[in-house]
Amino acid sequence: MAAGDGHTIGLKSDGTLWAWGRNNYGQLGDGTYMQRDDPVQIWTPRTLTVNSNLSNVNVTVSPVDNNGNGNGTTVFTRTYDNNTQVTLTAPSSIVGAPFNHWEKDGVNVGSTNPITVTMDADHTVTAVYASLQTISGKVTCSSVGVDGVSISFTGYASPVTTASDGTYSTTVDYNYSGTATPSKNGCTFTPSSRTYNNVTSSMTGQDYYTACLQAPSVTTGPATNVTEHSATLNGTVNPNGLSTTYYFEWGRPLPTEIPPAVSLLATVETMSLFQPT
Repeated sequence: MAAGDGHTIGLKSDGTLWAWGRNNYGQLGDGTYMQRDDPVQIWTPRTLTVNSNLSNVNVTVSPVDNNGNGNGTTVFTRTYDNNTQVTLTAPSSIVGAPFNHWEKDGVNVGSTNPITVTMDADHTVTAVYASLQTISGKVTCSSVGVDGVSISFTGYASPVTTASDGTYSTTVDYNYSGTATPSKNGCTFTPSSRTYNNVTSSMTGQDYYTACLQAPSVTTGPATNVTEHSATLNGTVNPNGLSTTYYFEWGRPLPTEIPPAVSLLATVETMSLFQPT
């Protein structure tokens, strides 16, 4: 605390400055000439938080703050007197991503760089760069991933295709707006498409569900139980990975007509319209 000619000034533990008493010459510093019998706040430190949508961006700060700190690497804070004007300058690009705009307290305030901020309150200023954003998700049927689904994004020539477990991931431009549409022969999807407006951050969980019935593909091993009239062919049905057994016959209409001397060493059969047993 400090005492003057009929007035007193005190500094609180939170850094704020207060005054009371005579004020005929404006000595209290509250912008009036009114005597103050109760303490009034006459100085409020303002905190400036500097951030970016990318990590570790070096921002030039002028002037230095009350603690002598100037330039910094996001995220950082600076403390100023009330109504101090602070100028921030961000790099024109970061790792190929060009500077896009500034945001003050979450509101787009334009692309002018540098920007000057009046510290009439605590403010958060964010440098936003037009970096690529990731959109990812999974396509499933009865909780099982579906591969080979093509997902087209308007504005991009090449679609993204789901992997063997049904997952997909692609990148779009910052502020992307458009529609993603999944497709695969014989399939319908829920939702049938997804619409995006001004994508400014990566998005996960962009999933689709399909009830389509897919013709199974079968990976087989050597035939067993081979006789003159039949054999058992064991295989694995994908994509569910379930084991199944197929039974088929081959030969002449009357198997007894096959000469005993004929040796059936191997055969290649094209199977259709068979069902698992």
